[in-house]
Amino acid sequence: MKLSRKLRAVRFRVVLPAVQTILGVSLWLAAELDWQRAGAWYEACVEDKPGVVCFDPRAVVDRRPHWAVDANFALNFPAVVLALPLEFALEHSPYLRLAAFAACVGLLWYWIGRGIDRRRGAISPPEARRLGRVWTLTYVAAILVSAVSVLFGLLMLALAHYGLGRAVGCAVMLWSALLLRHFWIELSSDGTRRPG
Repeated sequence: MKLSRKLRAVRFRVVLPAVQTILGVSLWLAAELDWQRAGAWYEACVEDKPGVVCFDPRAVVDRRPHWAVDANFALNFPAVVLALPLEFALEHSPYLRLAAFAACVGLLWYWIGRGIDRRRGAISPPEARRLGRVWTLTYVAAILVSAVSVLFGLLMLALAHYGLGRAVGCAVMLWSALLLRHFWIELSSDGTRRPG
C-alpha cells in the first residue's frame, strides 16, 4: 500500500524529463570527453615522435560510434531526430547544440510522462475536438517519418557489425513503431482528437 501511494504522488511529467535529460546530457558529455582525449593523444603522439606514423582514432572512416552515442540514440531516438535540424544550424557552438539536444530530450519525456499521468488519472483528460488541417498534415507527416524510421532501423539492424549497433537498430525500430501506432490512432479516431 505504501508503494502505491508513493507512486500515485509521482508526477511522471516532471520526473521523466529530469532523469532522462540528465542521463542524455551525461552520455553526450562522456562521448565528447573521449573524443577530445583521442584528439589530445594524437596531437601528443605527433609532437613527441616526429617521423613516426601515429594513428588518429578520430579519422577512421568506418569506426564504431562511441558506446555513449549509441546509448543516447537508442534511449532518445525521437529527440535526436527532432534535434538534428537545430544541431546542424548550431554546428559551430557545441554548448548551444547540447542545450538544443537537452531541450528536445526534455520535451520528448515530458510528452511521455504526461501521457502516463493521464492514464493514471493524475491529469484530467482533455475534451475532444475536431482535428484541423494543420494537425492532420502534421500527423500525416509524422506517420511518414515514423514509417521511414522503421525502415532506417531495419537497415541499421542489417548493417550493424557489433552487438550495440544491433541493439540501437532494434531500439530505433521500436520507437518508430510506437510513434507510428500513436499517430495512426490519433489520426483515425473518428475525426476527433484530444488536444495535447
